[in-house]
Amino acid sequence: MPNPRLYGFRYLGPMVGNKPTKPIRYRVASAYAFPINIGDPVEMIAGGTCILSVAGGAGVGLATIGIVTGIAPYWDGVKMAVGNYLPANTTPGAVNFERESYVYVIPAANNLFECCCGDLTNVTRAAYLALIGQNIPHMYTVVGTLNWPELNTAHPPVATTDQWRIMDLPRTVNVDWAALYVPLIVSGNEIATPPASPLAGI
Repeated sequence: MPNPRLYGFRYLGPMVGNKPTKPIRYRVASAYAFPINIGDPVEMIAGGTCILSVAGGAGVGLATIGIVTGIAPYWDGVKMAVGNYLPANTTPGAVNFERESYVYVIPAANNLFECCCGDLTNVTRAAYLALIGQNIPHMYTVVGTLNWPELNTAHPPVATTDQWRIMDLPRTVNVDWAALYVPLIVSGNEIATPPASPLAGI
């Protein structure tokens, strides 16, 4: 049976303790060009806003700060609207600060997430088992308003700057290891985790 293709990074819980991590609210820049969905990884940039985390390893962008778990009401051009994703090019206006766009983010570090692999580099349970403790990046396969972030095990799992540390195999036993979308349990790679501010020297 094929593995289900489940969207994005799904929060499982903290690495220590059993109390769920409280999401942090992050501002999204006005007129940001891409939609942001629940389950998408984001990174922080200069200017105090967050964007989709760059694919291909933290070496090509800033490190992932976390995973979107909620979308705040946003300005749709007429009114504040509620939806399950933040549309691209949402523009609250230069001085209408009460209309700014926000997303709620669970920090990547010290939390566990499940995410599907978007490649067929590994086709056996033993091959996936050998990846535990390695670092890998994520990738995107954009379809409409969905970014489809998935793990990229085709990337050499050795770089200290890759965004994700593989922590375990999935908790379900019904996995087709030779098919696409094998889920893995990951946590943010703390070596690549940035300070709260992206500005140099802080």
